[in-house]
Amino acid sequence: MAALFLLALALITWQALRTETVLQPAFEIATKTGERLAPGAVPSWRTPLNPPRNPERLAFLTGRSLIWPGVEAPPDCKVFVRFSSLHWVQRPASRSQVQSWSGSEPRSAQLLYLPAASFLDDDDQDGDRLDSGELREAGPGAEVEIFCGGTL
Repeated sequence: MAALFLLALALITWQALRTETVLQPAFEIATKTGERLAPGAVPSWRTPLNPPRNPERLAFLTGRSLIWPGVEAPPDCKVFVRFSSLHWVQRPASRSQVQSWSGSEPRSAQLLYLPAASFLDDDDQDGDRLDSGELREAGPGAEVEIFCGGTL
């Protein structure tokens, strides 16, 4: 009986060494106009993208982002919400909206954070996930990059 057990163990080990490792595929996302993007959960096993620094950063994010559906606002500012390691959502916003979300006067370029719980609720019931006071100066949360004024 012990010999059969050792033979089975040897066969299992031999087969395990011959089998290639299965790698998880990266998830890609494709959206159509009107689809909801939040809450965003787009897992990826690829290395996170590290956008270039200014002045190329705005052009890079604009080219890599999806448009936040159903929002029309004066394009005083561009808001980019990073909802995965590879994906951003671009949302136009007015300076007054950015000020209400962050609680401070918007600068030409700034990095803020949106807590994960904010993806799941709409406090003011206006159909937009970004609500007053939800953008924070420090994490944890999704990175939110805002470009206003002269950087556009």
